Amino acid sequence: MLTLNDDNQLVFSTYNMKFNAGSDRIDLYKEVDNEDNLGDWCWVYFGFNRESRTAVAYIRYRDREITEFFYDVHHFIPKYFGLESGN
Repeated sequence: MLTLNDDNQLVFSTYNMKFNAGSDRIDLYKEVDNEDNLGDWCWVYFGFNRESRTAVAYIRYRDREITEFFYDVHHFIPKYFGLESGN
């Protein structure tokens, strides 16, 4: 998930099913300063690699690129996936 907060920061978030001792939080987030780019186009990618348990947030502006990593991320992979469509 990607949001823009009041401080002009892009906030990437994901969840982590790994138990963290002393914490009941399962959400992870990273804030990236959007600087003076409000209103400018940018390309955003957020992905997850199940084998390395790494998530990556990538932003590409016209003149720079930013990459943020989330390490040791444990996502729940369902045994079955269903999709319904119709009228």
